[in-house]
Amino acid sequence: MAPPFFCLFTSVELYFASKTYLELGSAHSIKVTSPPCREHANTRRLIMPKVVYTSQKGLVQSAGSGVNLSGNTLQGNLRPVRSVVAADSANGITFGPSDCGVIVSLAATTGGVAITLPTATTAGAGWYCDIVYAANTPGGDVTVTGGTFKLICVDGGAATEAPDSGTTLTLATASSVAGDRVRILCDGSLYYAMGASSAGTNITAS
Repeated sequence: MAPPFFCLFTSVELYFASKTYLELGSAHSIKVTSPPCREHANTRRLIMPKVVYTSQKGLVQSAGSGVNLSGNTLQGNLRPVRSVVAADSANGITFGPSDCGVIVSLAATTGGVAITLPTATTAGAGWYCDIVYAANTPGGDVTVTGGTFKLICVDGGAATEAPDSGTTLTLATASSVAGDRVRILCDGSLYYAMGASSAGTNITAS
């Protein structure tokens, strides 16, 4: 004798976001399909319930359908920040695939530091980071290695420097000012660097 659930109707379809639904057949099988939706005889469709979030109750089920945050903000995690300190001049900094999205902040007491990124194949497509000067002329030059960099740099807010390419990205601090920065993006094969600086020689690739 089949369980009571399956005695009521031939199959059940659970719809998720109107795109994919889960079908529970009378043979106790589970099947996931996508639109276009099919019409079945003796089929009952169960629409996913409404989800409501309140600061008093948290996430609860309610009558209807859809999602209601009740004026609350849906917020993700903030990006990590790595503040470079004087000790990093001797030890250097090495980032791995899990450091995707890190913001490197170069503070006033920073000396020259070597930053090593994961290889482009290890980092994977979509890996990125930002290196930002948080003070004027914070110390020695910063070098970034780990792959081949394709660099475009805009200086002084007006001129665009000729494209650079190389395995070492250099941020020269002699004339750098707070706000000079470079964003590094990976496509799984190469790193692409987009720099903005107060002078064209501040960020180079060689």
